Amino acid sequence: MQHKLISFVLQIASAFLLAMALLPACAWASTDSVLYDFNGGSAGGYPNSGLAADAAGNLYGTAQLGGTSSGCGVFGVYSCGVVFELSPNGSGWTYSVVYAFTGGADGATPYSTPAIDSRGSLYVTTSAGGGTANAGTLVQLTPNGNGMWTLTILHTFGSGTDGADPRAGVTIRGNVLYGTTTSGGTESTCGAFGDTPCGTVYQMVPITATHWVERVIYNFTGQSDGSAPLGGVIFDAAGYLYGTTSQGGSGGGAVYRLAPGSSPLGGWQEETLHAFTGGGDGGYSYSKLAFDSAGNMYGTTSAGGSSGLGTVFQLQPAGGGWTFGTLHSFTDTPDAAVPEAGVLVQGNTLYGTSYNGGTSLTCGPFGDTPCGTVYQLVNNDGTWTESVTYSFTGAPDAAQPSADLYADQTGNLYGTGLYGGTAQYGAVFKVVP
Repeated sequence: MQHKLISFVLQIASAFLLAMALLPACAWASTDSVLYDFNGGSAGGYPNSGLAADAAGNLYGTAQLGGTSSGCGVFGVYSCGVVFELSPNGSGWTYSVVYAFTGGADGATPYSTPAIDSRGSLYVTTSAGGGTANAGTLVQLTPNGNGMWTLTILHTFGSGTDGADPRAGVTIRGNVLYGTTTSGGTESTCGAFGDTPCGTVYQMVPITATHWVERVIYNFTGQSDGSAPLGGVIFDAAGYLYGTTSQGGSGGGAVYRLAPGSSPLGGWQEETLHAFTGGGDGGYSYSKLAFDSAGNMYGTTSAGGSSGLGTVFQLQPAGGGWTFGTLHSFTDTPDAAVPEAGVLVQGNTLYGTSYNGGTSLTCGPFGDTPCGTVYQLVNNDGTWTESVTYSFTGAPDAAQPSADLYADQTGNLYGTGLYGGTAQYGAVFKVVP
């Protein structure tokens, strides 16, 4: 009798282990913790940026509202946003405000993930403020070594053709900064009435330690090249620049490449790698692209696909061109939906966030909307399998994440939720897959 009982227990254990092995990788083992819960006051609120880490492991991001100055936003009743720091203290994280925008010459409403140079300086764009044009700024924050930071305004957007409303952060290549603006430029043929500037790709070149010169290297036309780029840019080893647009293309935006000219002042040549239709191939990409070690490129669309709820796509170099493929079409609960961020490449796995989807229907103005997810796609010999790594609940954790993830050396994932947290002003989270 005892032998039969032991045999029965072993059969049950074996069946349980087999069932666990058949579940999507990490879908049942992920844990989430909140590193900081925004209160909407002087410490900031509604973080829309990803996180960047310095050599010491400190994390930096931006929150579009909050701070000590008001008078920003459409009706001038909101606070102007902050740059924040989270420092590991042994038992948790210490939060501090690096800089609070005033809405004046320094700018307002930052959406961008900070870029960090080798000296620890931060580069941040704001989407508003900066002057009478209210078209945003690019600023540098330099640590003084005493816990204080010095702000330098590198450029004020809105002179007409220089670009306007930068939503993405900058990419550092050598000592030059590269970024995009959603509006501005020389081509005013976009928008609902065909009279809106189509956006730009720009570079910032340092002339002295405090004086920088901005130059537009490409003006979008709203045709096959797209318009209104919301994501930042990346470079390959040969110096080609890549990005996405949220509009134009074949109706749903585009993936573009810029080839550098033969001289520092030479023009950049644009090539459209894929023009989205907004249908099965996806549409309206807000994401920054990412390369894997083989030179394949990945990104997301916030709409389109088989269910109209967005996709993850791949572009593979082939014979001097690129082959486009959809890796996954999102389907909403319990799957992810509407990814606004790009993907993080970790070996054979892609990680990303989705603004909607997941298993918790407790968010939104009526408390019945999915709260968003962290998802993953795993490549097994060319076959991609998607699963939800973590479903947000809105409170006390985050909700509606719309920014890229950051991974530390042990594989832990960090990001921000635009909403959620105990006060519903957003949160910084950590997910351990």
